[in-house]
This record gives sequence, structure tokens and C-alpha cells, in this order.
Amino acid sequence: SEPGIQKEKFEIDTNQFRPDLIAENYYGSVEYMSLVILQAARGLENYTKGSILELIPKNTIDNILKNI
Repeated sequence: SEPGIQKEKFEIDTNQFRPDLIAENYYGSVEYMSLVILQAARGLENYTKGSILELIPKNTIDNILKNI
């Protein structure tokens, strides 16, 4: 929820109800699934085709995790 962190819009066009596969598609690994879920802040029933998620880019996420 940090206002200074830029996010990118990601439209769900496949993998409905599958944040694991969305993470793999966007971040390149299912290991980012929990971060997709946290950023989306919605129930699985709302991961539908055409929905827009605002996700932090992978390089930013990796920098944040590296500095924890």
C-alpha cells in the first residue's frame, strides 16, 4: 500500500481463479502467488477474465524482498 511504489495493470485473460498461474505468467514463478493474492486483495471468485490487477513489477518486488 506504499503510495510511492509504481504498479502495472495486468488483465486476467486466462487462468481464471488461479493466482498461482497468474503469478507464473506475470512474475515467472508460482512462488510469487502469495504476493499476487496480497496485492489483489480479493477473493478467488473475483479472479475472472477481464479483471484488472495492479501489480508491482518483478524487479521492484525482488528489490523489496532482498532488503527485508
